[in-house]
Amino acid sequence: MTTNKKNYKIIQSLARAFTIINCFSKDESQLTLNEISQKTGLNINTTRGLVQTLLHYHYLAYDEAANTYRLGLVFMEKARIAQFEFNNRLINLVRSDLQQLADVFAVSTRMMSIEGTQAPIVMEAKPSQARYSLVVHESTEFPLYATATGKLILANLDPDYRDQVIDQFEWKEFGPNNHTDKESLLKDLAQIKDQGISIENQELGLGFSSLAVPVFQEGALVYSLSLTTTDEILKAKQNQMLKGLKQIRDKLNQALASLA
Repeated sequence: MTTNKKNYKIIQSLARAFTIINCFSKDESQLTLNEISQKTGLNINTTRGLVQTLLHYHYLAYDEAANTYRLGLVFMEKARIAQFEFNNRLINLVRSDLQQLADVFAVSTRMMSIEGTQAPIVMEAKPSQARYSLVVHESTEFPLYATATGKLILANLDPDYRDQVIDQFEWKEFGPNNHTDKESLLKDLAQIKDQGISIENQELGLGFSSLAVPVFQEGALVYSLSLTTTDEILKAKQNQMLKGLKQIRDKLNQALASLA
């Protein structure tokens, strides 16, 4: 159900408070009272009263030494709540699709949230009729260079920052095919970036492989959709499974586009 914006009743004082909040940006994260007044077009007394109210409720913070204001930490808490709620909406949107993909191919499927260089699992599905299934333990830390989603993250990092991350790796052998040097990894990452898919080919263990596709929002990697199965099954049915992952991604893209 949508609401006609023409029927909105705008409360002037609230609208002015939001105008003050919207003054702040990455480029102008701290502002003086006079600067806020100039940006909003409000007189200084009105601005002062609104700013003090926002301070009281912690939506603004004051730097006494610099005599400037900045957004308050309350936004971090609200952002976490909004992200949690939005994740749940997305999970509900694709839950049945990920389960169906798991059942059709007898694989484990998952949706992961990309948070910097971390990728916590937000939803996982296992085949409901299979006698055996592969389980990824969320508490286990896997190296970025040896997982399908990890390599997606690396492929989409800023090149300079990516080099810093890679230079800190302690290379270990987990499976017969995992990378053990920067040169081979960078070659793989370039291919992942170009093709838009990431494959872990027995890199965490003998006989097991994964396939992952990225989900972007405004050019930033925000989620990954992946599946894990035996190397034999992945090689035999990769195209069909990739098609299924991409169809689920299309659903997520539509939902994310609605935020633009």
